[in-house]
Amino acid sequence: MISMHRFALAASLLLALPALSGEASPTSALQAAAAACAQGDVKKALGLFTDDGTIRLSVEGMPDELFEGRAWIRVFWEIHSKGCKLDVGAAKDGAVAVTLANERFRAVGAPQVGFQARVTLRGDEIASLQLTLDPAQAPTISRAILNNNRAVVLRFSDKVNRKEEMSAIDECVASEYVQHSIMPVGPGIPGLREFYVRFRKAFPDIHYTVDDTRADGDIIAQRMTVRMTHRGEFMGVPATGNPVTVTKMDFWRLMSGKVVEHWDAVDRLGLLQQIGVVPKLAEWQTSPGFEGFR
Repeated sequence: MISMHRFALAASLLLALPALSGEASPTSALQAAAAACAQGDVKKALGLFTDDGTIRLSVEGMPDELFEGRAWIRVFWEIHSKGCKLDVGAAKDGAVAVTLANERFRAVGAPQVGFQARVTLRGDEIASLQLTLDPAQAPTISRAILNNNRAVVLRFSDKVNRKEEMSAIDECVASEYVQHSIMPVGPGIPGLREFYVRFRKAFPDIHYTVDDTRADGDIIAQRMTVRMTHRGEFMGVPATGNPVTVTKMDFWRLMSGKVVEHWDAVDRLGLLQQIGVVPKLAEWQTSPGFEGFR
């Protein structure tokens, strides 16, 4: 006769068998992701993946969005778990049909979108998740993504003009943002926040005028004119009260509606000349069509 202790031990082992025997399947993995998504639980969703896992989101007509490694997978779920409902359908030819509704796709005018999901497991964790948009939806969604990316970048500039740059960063920039700037900006979102705090003290009336915007794939290119007044210390230079006008070129890369990388080129020479650090060159003549500082 089996003792109660041995019976309890045997029962606990039987209950543990699915996890121990690696019986996770692509469908069950996606169902777990759907449960985390429905709860908006980023931590739970992140825990389903290996440390070196990847999520690739493919929309025909747009560059693939690759979220690689734990930090970037967190970014994916930070974006896509908001208002999320993920329905897991049937498996066919190695892929599982899923339907996704969330704030991200509602922002581009799509109440829900269909994907084919391909999952690679390592043990009971997801090593890779490939989400490919239903080709029938791709032309409409790719155009909507381009328009939304342009709107995100324009909204950032507009918020800066209204002295709401911290809100602009929260709304428009991904948590693993990478900065490539000619200006003195530190790494990531903390560096971007610090830059705007310091720059706003030096130039409290900073105003961006967007002169041109172009969208190409996941990149938004902008040409803008920056107007401001030197009212506080900047890079060791005391306030002069001088008005300043400089031209600026920006390239923003977006994934899932958030800025993930930014490059810029600013007329630093014109800026330094206008605050009196560098003398103006009498012989320098700009082209007749130039609209910035001469």
